[in-house]
Amino acid sequence: MIITRDIINKSIQFRDSDKTWYPRNLYDVKALNTKIDQYKNYLVDQGAKPGQSAVIGFYPGIDQLDSFFALCELGMSFTVNDYRVYEVNDDVDFIDTKTKMLMPISYFLDIANVSEKKRDFFKRICDKCITDEDVKDYRDDPNDLILANPGDIVMKCTSSGTTGTPKLVEHTQEFL
Repeated sequence: MIITRDIINKSIQFRDSDKTWYPRNLYDVKALNTKIDQYKNYLVDQGAKPGQSAVIGFYPGIDQLDSFFALCELGMSFTVNDYRVYEVNDDVDFIDTKTKMLMPISYFLDIANVSEKKRDFFKRICDKCITDEDVKDYRDDPNDLILANPGDIVMKCTSSGTTGTPKLVEHTQEFL
C-alpha cells in the first residue's frame, strides 16, 4: 500500500488554523485536491524526483497537509528536523549532528515570512526553498502522477540519542 489522497474521506470538512490555532477557513476534499495538485505540479516543474526529501516547515494546516500528500504521491520523503538549532546558535556555519544525518535534503517548504534565521539555515542545508507564496497561484490542473512504491522511504527522522549516538530512522510507505 502507498499513501495517496485516495485515503482522504470524500466528505471531509477540514478547518484550517493559523499558528495560534485561530480557526481560519473550512475546506472540502475538492479544495484539498486542488492544493495537492498545485504542490505536485510545482515540485515536478522544479525537477523533483522520487527518493528526494523535503522538510515541511508549515504550521498544521492546508499547506502542511497538501504538501505531505504531494510528496507521498511523488515517491519523495518528508524529513522531520525539529531541532531548532538555528534559533539558539549564533554560529551560522554550525550544523548539528542530527541534521547532518538527515542530509541531503532537497527542499524546504515553509511560509514566505518565515524568520530570517530559519530561512538562512535551511537555504544552507537544502537544495531549494519553496514558500506557500510560490505555490499559491501556481497551476492547479489535475496531476494523477503516482511515482511512489510501497518500499519507498516516506519519512526520515533520527532517534533521540538519549541511550547513545542518535540513529537515522526511516519508514516506508507500506509501514506507515
